Amino acid sequence: MEHKPKRRTRERILELSLDRFNAVGESNVTASEIAELLNISPGNLYYHFANKEAIVEALFDNFRHQVAEELAIEVDGGATLEDLWLYLHLVFELSWKYRFLYRDPVNVVSRYTGVANRMKQVIGLQARSLVSLLSGLVAAGELRVDERQLQTLVVNMMVIATHWLSFEYVREPRKAPDSESMASGVYHVMSLISPLLSDDAREAFEGVALRYV
Repeated sequence: MEHKPKRRTRERILELSLDRFNAVGESNVTASEIAELLNISPGNLYYHFANKEAIVEALFDNFRHQVAEELAIEVDGGATLEDLWLYLHLVFELSWKYRFLYRDPVNVVSRYTGVANRMKQVIGLQARSLVSLLSGLVAAGELRVDERQLQTLVVNMMVIATHWLSFEYVREPRKAPDSESMASGVYHVMSLISPLLSDDAREAFEGVALRYV
């Protein structure tokens, strides 16, 4: 019988840390608690990560690499509303996977300088991808905006996407956000473009929106 190789201690530390950070918030978890839950000594944990900050930065690097692989999009020619729906779902899925970063983003970036600098890169990459997608919709005749309106639209979409989780925590403090609340976030971002769509595109939008409301 073939046995699966044991996961390396470093991978286990990151996996459990992500689970705990997501569950209760990064600021409420200590390195000692992580070691205890993994049934390893603090010394063993510190062999792999000098402190909790190193764990947070390693998790953020994993997140950043996934963003680069999945969310860096350059549209060549026209785009469709379906392309934008799909892209936003990917954005919110990654936000959910690493939701401790979005639960209280101001707190995270203020406490971890390395994360703050690289979070700006992540937001910039997502904004460029949105510009490309929206420009593709304009080229396809589905979206009616000028360059200034397009840039404003991208900023507003990024604001909602970046702060949706923290808004959900504040709106329903006794209820943890779930996949349904994340889907609602996708709908609210998409709704920003509804008044700016062509007649045919708006009709298509309303058909898809029925799944969310």
